[in-house]
Amino acid sequence: MSEKEYQRVLVWSGWLRLSHWTIGLTTLVLLLTGWLIAESPSLARSSLDVHYLAAGILVSGLIVRIALMFIGQEHEHLTALIPASSEFKAGAKTLRFYISLGKMPLPRWYAQNPLWKPLYLLIYLVLLVQVASGAVMH
Repeated sequence: MSEKEYQRVLVWSGWLRLSHWTIGLTTLVLLLTGWLIAESPSLARSSLDVHYLAAGILVSGLIVRIALMFIGQEHEHLTALIPASSEFKAGAKTLRFYISLGKMPLPRWYAQNPLWKPLYLLIYLVLLVQVASGAVMH
């Protein structure tokens, strides 16, 4: 293989990609419909139906993602979202890369970006709290 050729390596499974797209898109729909319910009385009723539908799909996506945290591939496990002590330097370098708007060198990593690992975990926890609070609202 020459220097200019690259080899693609599948890191994330289709199930993980599906759960991420599901979580991301339904979160956007929930934000929009939640805003419409609060701010637009004329659209509140139909927005509420879409909001509940999106909430159900979000729960499905979260269930798949949580299952993958325990039974998925190595880089999909819960432990992959907790940075190792050796990754703190790479996380700091990644933060410097972002702050410099790409002028600093980007550290190499395989699979999870070390800066985003704990943030992904936090996002999942916040989504679970949101789902729980939405479920007990009525």
